[in-house]
Amino acid sequence: MEELLSNYSATEIAFFCVLLAAAIKGVVSFCDWAYGRIRKVTDADYKTKEERKQLEKKTEDAEIFMTTERKRLDGKIADLQNADKQIREEMERTDSQILSELAAIREALNERTKIDDERHADTMREYILRFNMELVRDIKHTREDFIEALTKIDEYERFCRTHVDYRNNRAVAAIENTKRVYAERLEKNDFA
Repeated sequence: MEELLSNYSATEIAFFCVLLAAAIKGVVSFCDWAYGRIRKVTDADYKTKEERKQLEKKTEDAEIFMTTERKRLDGKIADLQNADKQIREEMERTDSQILSELAAIREALNERTKIDDERHADTMREYILRFNMELVRDIKHTREDFIEALTKIDEYERFCRTHVDYRNNRAVAAIENTKRVYAERLEKNDFA
């Protein structure tokens, strides 16, 4: 090294040292700059990785929460479906019970209506038989009395036609006699 230094003057050596120091300083500055850039990139990448990890953790937590909530909601939906099924079954039983009760009420009402209609027909027949009895006893009646009796006869005969199961043979002779007497009195104009 002494041999090398002896070939150069002190100024040249000093100049070379300054150049070398500048070069080293430049390399150090470049290394600092490069290190800063690399650090920035790695820090950004590190932050990105950290954020990604946090995001993945949050996503995982959200998936766990969603799975838990989905299971809970599925359970609630199943409960609601079971409740709905039970309500529908109860409604069907209630509807069936109501329909059977309505059918019983309808049957009872029809029977009651039949009894009332027959009772009304019996009342009309009694009126016709009573009126005929008065005619047989030769009790005089006005034309209006005959018209009322004939109206009852028409109603009674209409009922008998529409209710074939009703026994109606008990007033046949009385009806014929009432019509015959009315025709005679109408012809003679012999009303009371």
